[in-house]
Amino acid sequence: MDVTERAEAELKLKQYAENLERTVEERTNQVKALERQRAESEKLAATGRVAARIAHEINNPLAGIKNAFLLLKHAIPEDHAYFHYADRIENEINRISQIVRQMFGLYRSEDEQPKRFEVNQCIHDVVSLLKTCAETSNPWLIFENTDEPIDVHLPEGLFRQVLYNLLLNAKEVSPVGEPVRLSVTLREIG
Repeated sequence: MDVTERAEAELKLKQYAENLERTVEERTNQVKALERQRAESEKLAATGRVAARIAHEINNPLAGIKNAFLLLKHAIPEDHAYFHYADRIENEINRISQIVRQMFGLYRSEDEQPKRFEVNQCIHDVVSLLKTCAETSNPWLIFENTDEPIDVHLPEGLFRQVLYNLLLNAKEVSPVGEPVRLSVTLREIG
């Protein structure tokens, strides 16, 4: 083997080593990205499970409160000075009940099968839940709903979880006083 062949072999060996190092680095970055995605998925699932447990714990006493209130409501004469508050109280109990149902809807088993649902209604439910849970009276979330119904075929509970967390994250990183805007666009894939 002469000097030229040896130099060429060393150059090729060096190029192979550099390519191998790049490939290892790329694969390492891909593994790290997958690990981050897995950790985020586990957080989403845990958040959903906590929401479901809280909703379950609230729902039981709320049902008792509603039943007891309905008994009292029917016992109050319509000409009583405070009778007009009965409908307001019932509406607020129903509103709390709706919030609890929405919280429970955030959690679905990881084995949930895809199903067809109307995406705007699902988004509206999540947005309503977030707006009622907000600590501020200023509108921080604006959903620009489209009039066109959009049906999708996905695991609805997982979609709700992802959307819920995505909107909360958007709120956290948005400038103070700047609302998060959400809109839906239908696009064909393929």
